[in-house]
Amino acid sequence: MKDFISEIPMYQHCEQVIDLVTNSLNKSDSIETNLYNAYNSLLKANIVGSKEMKTLEAWLKDLNKLK
Repeated sequence: MKDFISEIPMYQHCEQVIDLVTNSLNKSDSIETNLYNAYNSLLKANIVGSKEMKTLEAWLKDLNKLK
């Protein structure tokens, strides 16, 4: 239930989420950079929490080890 509850803001603010993510993307950036920037914009808007960013950062770090 905690995971579901943490995702509620994404559904409550669908249009804002789309606008924030769209505006954070840059065609010249990597997928990883765009993903980070998208989540960072959602963090600044209080749509995702800092735990989500820490998880993303760890995942991206692990992903870079595979390259």
